[in-house]
Amino acid sequence: MQVSLDNSTDYDKKIIYIESSSGIFPDDNFNFYIDMTEPIKNIVFIRIMNIQIVTNQLLLSDNVFYIELNDYDRSVSYMKTENDNFNTRKYFEIIQSSEEPIDGNKYISRIIYPVGWVNWSDPAVYVLNPPEPSLKRFNITIRDKNYNVVNSNLIHSFKLTICVYNIKKNVIHT
Repeated sequence: MQVSLDNSTDYDKKIIYIESSSGIFPDDNFNFYIDMTEPIKNIVFIRIMNIQIVTNQLLLSDNVFYIELNDYDRSVSYMKTENDNFNTRKYFEIIQSSEEPIDGNKYISRIIYPVGWVNWSDPAVYVLNPPEPSLKRFNITIRDKNYNVVNSNLIHSFKLTICVYNIKKNVIHT
């Protein structure tokens, strides 16, 4: 299946809200999955709308959270090792930890992208090429600044809002 960038394809969009409290955690690390009741077919791109992480403690301001969503490597970073080599880090999004308190001893870190007209060059958009034929599960993993999976005790909650665009039909121009 081909994705057309010349507006010769109609797209459906679905807003998906993922919350860690609805996820299944296989162990003590902050990686979980959510199975969908109906698969989404022919996904062309995913637009991030909002990501929110609430921690159970204040973290150092140089801490970041790497968020992995399935195998969608939207971003890449290179971390220098002690031997002056580089390790590649691929992830969906990165969030700087925040010192913004909420609910007593909890702290919120978030990214909110403005909602508006979406185009292919929008930095909040991940283009799937080739399109995802059938998405049935979301796998989420959160890693710390050293790229280790975060322990579940550190994070109180995780929320992600995305807009998924899928191919509805091809438009025939005459």
